[in-house]
Amino acid sequence: MAHLFVVLDGLGDRPCRELKGKTPLAAARTPFLDKLVEKGKTGLLYTIDRRIAPESDQAMLSLLGFDPFEYYTGRGVLEAYGAGVRWQKGQIVLRGNMAKVQGWIIKHIEWEKGIKQALSILNRHFKKRVKFVHTVGHRFVAIMKGHPAITNTHPGYQLVRGAVTTALPIRGFDLEPLECRPLDRRARESAALINEITAVSKRLLKDKVLLFRGASTKLPKLKKLRKWSIFADIPVEKAIGKLCGMSVLRKESNLQKLATKVEQTLRYSNVYVQLKKTDTYSHQGKPILKKKAIEEFDLNFLGNLSLDKQIVCITGDHSTPSTLMAHSRDPVPFLLFGKGKDSTKSFSAKECRHGSLGTIFGKEVMQLLR
Repeated sequence: MAHLFVVLDGLGDRPCRELKGKTPLAAARTPFLDKLVEKGKTGLLYTIDRRIAPESDQAMLSLLGFDPFEYYTGRGVLEAYGAGVRWQKGQIVLRGNMAKVQGWIIKHIEWEKGIKQALSILNRHFKKRVKFVHTVGHRFVAIMKGHPAITNTHPGYQLVRGAVTTALPIRGFDLEPLECRPLDRRARESAALINEITAVSKRLLKDKVLLFRGASTKLPKLKKLRKWSIFADIPVEKAIGKLCGMSVLRKESNLQKLATKVEQTLRYSNVYVQLKKTDTYSHQGKPILKKKAIEEFDLNFLGNLSLDKQIVCITGDHSTPSTLMAHSRDPVPFLLFGKGKDSTKSFSAKECRHGSLGTIFGKEVMQLLR
């Protein structure tokens, strides 16, 4: 029996004024999802642990059965590997994004417009010292010689232990790029260069600045998962899929076409799908659009699948409350279809709290699917 594992990025939320005190998920009309809930089991999920507001790549590792505290080596190398960007021994890779600023105050933390031109300007300035490569959207990687034991300059993510981070709230705060600090004597030059890049990017780009996180040198070594395919369009998803032996397939942006491809793939493989729109609208503080994205997923994706003979898992990789515009520690609703049923009637954090699966953690999910 094939398995379908669907992750709605940033699915979890908090009650919103715009939705009359409901979360986007609770407010959404989801008849096809509700049918699965009525025949399945539910619970609440912490993808890493109760203390962490996870980044998506760390959460994905955990959902696939890999403890991030043991396996995660940093965001930079995953971003580069997934985008087909190479680096050499002795170089570090950082994940970056461009932010729009007024003075030094960040007004938009993920600014995409003009990013290719901006990186071209900085490549000419830094020449062989640093290489900037655009990946997708507001994302890029920076490659340079150095040691990876440095802190992030992105104010939305704080190191916890090793390379694992926790997200911080950003809405309502006057945020500025952070100073990069060395965590090891050998990393002093790396930190100094990142601080130089920050200052130069602000001077050359005027109302924009580069933010960095996830300095790393080596890819994680992951055990292979047999007979899995992944529909991915974001570099880190592709990277993790490749590293654990999944077939990486192109993800259609049209949900009906994606459903058709998923159904075809389920004939010979288990399938993992991660959908980004829910998280995107949360980061923009737009709960009504997030609600609509959930409804579109229900109608156009689930509504075009025949799932009577599959084991289906639907959940989120983390919560991204629209009121925070950032990831949070809140658990996400979890649905398991095809392995028995309980009395849950609808798919929301409030309802799933009473589901028979109780509270579970990301590293337990693959065991539940077996």
